[in-house]
Amino acid sequence: MNKVTDKRSALLQAALELFAEHGFNGSSTALIAKQAGVARVAPSFATSKRKKS
Repeated sequence: MNKVTDKRSALLQAALELFAEHGFNGSSTALIAKQAGVARVAPSFATSKRKKS
């Protein structure tokens, strides 16, 4: 696994846990990032569907 894949997995796991505990509307990206232990900009970067050249 690489850093992006690791961060993505951590973000997804954190999101699942927070959604279960607080619901979708009660779980901000900042809270998800904090729970996952990543920077606040990581959720948009790690889930980006950009083409890599």
